[in-house]
This record gives sequence, structure tokens and C-alpha cells, in this order.
Amino acid sequence: MTTSELDGAEHRGAVAELQGRGAATATHRRKRRGSAAFRYGTLAPLAVLLGVLFVYPLVELVHLALTKTGSGGTGLGGPAAGLSNFTAAFHDPTFQAAVVNNAWFIVGSSLLSTAFGVAIAMIAFYSRRLRRVAQVVLLWPAIIAPVAVGVLWWMIIDPQFGVLNDILKAVGLPTQGFLGSTHTALATLIVVDTWHWTPICFILAFAALQGIDTQLLEAARMDGASELGVVRRVLLPLLAPAIGAILVVRVLMGTKVFDEFYLLTGGGPGTATTVLSLDIRNVFFTQLDFGYGAALGVLVAAGLIVVAICIWIFRRAWLQSRRRLVRGVAFTRSRTVVRSAS
Repeated sequence: MTTSELDGAEHRGAVAELQGRGAATATHRRKRRGSAAFRYGTLAPLAVLLGVLFVYPLVELVHLALTKTGSGGTGLGGPAAGLSNFTAAFHDPTFQAAVVNNAWFIVGSSLLSTAFGVAIAMIAFYSRRLRRVAQVVLLWPAIIAPVAVGVLWWMIIDPQFGVLNDILKAVGLPTQGFLGSTHTALATLIVVDTWHWTPICFILAFAALQGIDTQLLEAARMDGASELGVVRRVLLPLLAPAIGAILVVRVLMGTKVFDEFYLLTGGGPGTATTVLSLDIRNVFFTQLDFGYGAALGVLVAAGLIVVAICIWIFRRAWLQSRRRLVRGVAFTRSRTVVRSAS
């Protein structure tokens, strides 16, 4: 075979190889387009549902907040109000009191329920005897409807008909008016909400603990860490993402709390327990000022977005510390293996 024939054969082989690669690439691209189309197609119903149930109502809420709808006897589609409803909110003493009360309630109930839930989860994680008891006994308050919880606690702490005052009278102690005092009403509702939702925090924290690799704990113990040090330096950092998620859930629940406040105090005494949901409900259904009520709803939604962003930043910082912890524990384990081998 001559040199020219060899060159031609090599050229034809190279061309055939390139054509084969091109065909494979085209087939791969078609598959990717098909899989992408399938993914987008499966997400389309969810996107439509979110648009119908979230985006459209939010747009209508903002539009309603920019009108005088319902105020002064006007019906739906009232005159434009610009930003007057929003400026009125910042000068409304009831709304200001509701913001402060809601903030104190969110901080108190979220921190207490999360702390108790995580603590009980730690105890159940270390004690197998208490694990089943905690999983069974602590679950039932969370499955009770908030309305039933409000009625239950009303039967306990109501100043006139509550069981607690009957017990105090029987033992010769002075009766208490927890719900009738401006100093104790909000704290009492924080206790009620903490009792109601601590089981949910426990379940979430315990599920996160079950997913932690126990070898990390053993490596920390082999490195000389005490059990308290293992909890502080290993378990809690590894549990930080779950704690952040629990706090996000509790903040959202605390913002929209309504049932216990409406049943136990109705926002009183005065405005001591008036929260955002009660204030918006009164503006909508008592004052019939739909434009102003919509503006309050928009402000609450904007505040929730800000809080969610802050919690996300905090959670991201914790995740970075967790990665550093895992790398440090892995290095400790490798060093321990080398020492034992030598």
C-alpha cells in the first residue's frame, strides 16, 4: 500500500471517528433536551398552582393596599390612596403595640420551645429508656387543634372558672389572674404556646440527631473530649442546621398565631396581648377598612421576608462552621489511626 493510500485511509478513519463523536454528542444533547423538557413539564403544574394560590393573591393584596377600599363606606375598587395606608400604619398605636407584642411572643415562644425540644431530644438520644416514652407522651399536645388548646388552657387558668384558682384556694394560697394582668397575660400565652409546640421541636431535633454519624462522636471521645464537650463541640454544631430550620418554622408560626390569643384574651387587657393577626382581623372585619388591612398584611409579609433572610444568613454561617468541624474530626480520626498503627 502506497503512502497516499495510507494517508487516505487515516483521513477516512479520522472523519468516521469525528462523525461518530458528532452523532454521540447530538444524541446526548437530544437526551438532555428531553430530560430538561420533562423536568420543566413536571414542575409546570406546581408553578401554576403557586401562581394561582400565592402570586395572584399577593398582587391583589398589594393593589388593595394602595386603595381606600372599604374605608368610609366605599366598596371594592375604591379610590387610589397611594402610600397613605402604609404611612397610617406607622402612626397607629394599636399596630405598634401589636408589632412589639408579636416580637416578644416570637422571641419567647420560639426560643423556649426550641430549647426545650432540643434538650428533650438530647436526653432521648442518650437514654433509650426515655426515648419511647418521649416519642409517645410528648406527641399528643402537638396533634391537638389550637382551638382545643385554647379551650383547655382557659379551663385551667381562667380567673373565674379555671381549675388552677380552685387548687390555690384549696391549699390556702391567693388566687391569680394571669390573663387579666397587663404584666402576665403575654407571658402566660407564651407558656401556653411553648407547651403546645415543644413536641414538634422535639420530633424535628430528634430526627436530626438520628441522622448524625456516631463515628464522629466516638472520634471526639477518643481524642479526649468529655461528654459535655462532645455535646457542645460536636452534637450542637452538627445539629445547627436543624435548629435553624426549627427556628424558621417557629417564627412563621409565631407570626400567624391567632387561636389562643382570640380565645384566651381577645387581645386584652387593653392592647397587652394584641398581635398582628388580631389587629388585621379587627381592621378587616370590625372596622371594615379593607385597604388599610391589606397594607398591614403587606407590611407583615415584608417583615417575614427580612426575618427569613437573616435566619438564612445565620444558618449559612453555621453550615460553614459545621464543614470545618467535620474536616477537623476527620483529621483527628486519621491521626488516631496512625498512632494506633504505629
